[in-house]
Amino acid sequence: MQNAKCKKKSAEKLCRGAGCRTAHFSPAPEVGWWKYKINCIGEEEMLSTLLIVIEVILVFSALILIHEFGHFIVAKAVGIKVHEFSLGMGPRITGIKRGETEYNLRAIPIGGFIRPEGEDAESEDPRAFGNKPLWARAAVVAAGPISNFILAFIIIIALFTYLGRPAIIVGNLTAGMPAASSGLQVGDVITKINDKNVFFPPELIKQISSSKDAKISMTVIRNNKELRFNIPKVYSQTEKRFMVGVLPVQEAAGFVQSNYWENLKLSPIYLAAIVDEIGRGLKGLFTGQVSKDEVGGPVKIIQITSEVAKTGIFNLLNLLALLSLNLGIVNLFPIPALDGGRLIFFAIEGIRGKPIEQKKEAVAHMVGFVFLISLIILITINDIKPWLQKLWVLF
Repeated sequence: MQNAKCKKKSAEKLCRGAGCRTAHFSPAPEVGWWKYKINCIGEEEMLSTLLIVIEVILVFSALILIHEFGHFIVAKAVGIKVHEFSLGMGPRITGIKRGETEYNLRAIPIGGFIRPEGEDAESEDPRAFGNKPLWARAAVVAAGPISNFILAFIIIIALFTYLGRPAIIVGNLTAGMPAASSGLQVGDVITKINDKNVFFPPELIKQISSSKDAKISMTVIRNNKELRFNIPKVYSQTEKRFMVGVLPVQEAAGFVQSNYWENLKLSPIYLAAIVDEIGRGLKGLFTGQVSKDEVGGPVKIIQITSEVAKTGIFNLLNLLALLSLNLGIVNLFPIPALDGGRLIFFAIEGIRGKPIEQKKEAVAHMVGFVFLISLIILITINDIKPWLQKLWVLF
């Protein structure tokens, strides 16, 4: 019987004979774990995978770069000395110094930071962060999340201009329900409920169920024409909400072209709808309506980003806008070590008329940092738990 090493060598030889550059070997329990299945990775697949990895890194780098650039540009604008602007964490790979600031690229492509004079320690330099007025320090801290909001806004305007605004496609009409007899058709694209723009299926459900009127007004696009239907609502004992019998397509969205000014008006409405969805998700998490298994950490976000990257650049840009918006919101949470936590300390300083002792604030930020890292570790373990379970079964 050949040992595992011989099997691997034979498999590698076979794979090269098939014109592949690399062989990947995975245990095959059904034939004995010491034997190997052969998964030949061709050059085309390798290139595709490499491009996806690059796209994922670029997405996260863009989010961090924009966030830190917001802090940096406002710090410079209010006269704060910035010693370092770094993209990434860990050991420094390369960098360049321009003026008083060193611009560095670091080894781990997650995170980034700026290092202003006197941020965490007292300094006599008049250009130190701690020596600037309260409004200037608050502006520097708030600029990071605001930059993420601006990035999301610009991306959405660009996507709306090129593709059109997303809308809801009617996938099916429930027989015997009001929508089926209203004149609505499968394939119609729903844009408004009671004159309020809707973009996602959850919004459609929310607007129908929360409307106080006996009928809802539904605006749709059919064959490039705008149509309006008044549809009675009925209460479903099963679903415990009002319904009209419209089943939206969940896997795809319709796109409706508008002029530039309409896109400019719709973009913040769309972003507000996303924020509302995020808020409802967080509320559901705390009330138990959303399972902790539905919460994703860095691993799940990377996994989702890599999957979206396979579907095309426009979906990837839409995800970039969503992640940028999320990053801005999360950074405004009133937790020490986050931008929102720092803004809380500034608010306390404004009320007291003097800042909190720097050592005490530093301890609070350290506690907040440990809490956040612990939370990320727990969520990451939850993300990789299915893989660990598979490995446990395997061995």
